[in-house]
Amino acid sequence: YSGAAVGLFNNMRTPAALIAGAIVPLGLLGSVPISEGDSTRTCVLKKANMLVAISSVLSEVLAITYSTIAINKLAEISYPATATVADLIANHHELAWIGTNIHFLVGMFGFALLVGNKAFLNFGPDIGKIAACWGAASFLQCMSIVNRGIALGSGLMGDGTLSRFASNM
Repeated sequence: YSGAAVGLFNNMRTPAALIAGAIVPLGLLGSVPISEGDSTRTCVLKKANMLVAISSVLSEVLAITYSTIAINKLAEISYPATATVADLIANHHELAWIGTNIHFLVGMFGFALLVGNKAFLNFGPDIGKIAACWGAASFLQCMSIVNRGIALGSGLMGDGTLSRFASNM
């Protein structure tokens, strides 16, 4: 099941790289500097934009690192036969799997928040409130989707028990 495990790690590694690449111009290079006449709310949003961008891009870098090292180990090491891919990951790559998932999702959620916040900062409260609500709604919908996926587990283990790394995000 090494090939299947590699595919699962790649399912997050590639999108993590794409999201990290999108965060750099959106949140870091295109950051809006604080101006003297900015309201307190605008100053907080501008600072939050930078902090969310930094933490999101670094989370995606961590997801890429966890998954890349796991993929390398899956190619380099011969593991004993397992009944399922869930067994292989649980027995040999659990930390990498959890780290990849969490950091990928945290970075993706931050990206959704950046989109809404950036619209608010660039176009003001009239458009910004709508975009911020859409960004927050997307964030919450993603969280719901992830929680439903986590609740389903990752398949049956070799002994017939359900593999579950966590019950929710």
